[in-house]
Amino acid sequence: MKKNKFGKFYCKIVLTGGPCAGKSTAQRLIADRILADFSDRWRVFVVSEASSLLYKGRVKRAAMNEVQVEQWQEDILRTIIQLENVYEHIAENEELRNTIIICDRGAMDPKAYATEDQWCRILEKVGVTEQDILARYQYVIQIAIAPREYYIGIQNNPYRRESFEEAQEKDEKYNLIWKDHPNLIKITNEQATHNLEEGWNKKFADIFEVIQQILSKANGSNY
Repeated sequence: MKKNKFGKFYCKIVLTGGPCAGKSTAQRLIADRILADFSDRWRVFVVSEASSLLYKGRVKRAAMNEVQVEQWQEDILRTIIQLENVYEHIAENEELRNTIIICDRGAMDPKAYATEDQWCRILEKVGVTEQDILARYQYVIQIAIAPREYYIGIQNNPYRRESFEEAQEKDEKYNLIWKDHPNLIKITNEQATHNLEEGWNKKFADIFEVIQQILSKANGSNY
């Protein structure tokens, strides 16, 4: 948790994990709950997933050559950083309330779609290290992908390409990518049920419990 020059706290949180984990839905619901229950003390900003924004330009990754893909991943990283900076600059100058910034993926996530050599070159071009990126966030919440029986049925993102097996591989990559963050919190499917809605509600309850614990640290009290 950071504090700005006016004594107001601000905090940036990443929601990460493989495809169909529920990140975008969780981001929206978190923002709605904070606005409903804590708006007198907290303002909330949501940072959209950069790759989804850019894919809306009708880009097809499969049609790119190797040079284009590497440049694409570099540009996604730069876009993530700039999008986050916009909201963080507002938080740094907020006089009245604390601020929480919820990010749909973070600046480490592009590593999952790059080779190790590509990633090293990208970091060098952007002028950051992995340690710099990890330090940008106060908390990282990794959300497990949906169980197999629900995965296909809830693929509502037109830019999602992965099979369930490929999504599992990506999920493990995100686990490795963020493993060195000091405040990495994992949300599993341990409470999953045979009812999709009930299972998701339990999963989101776990996510929001983490958010409430984070908010409570601002004043050293419990909500």
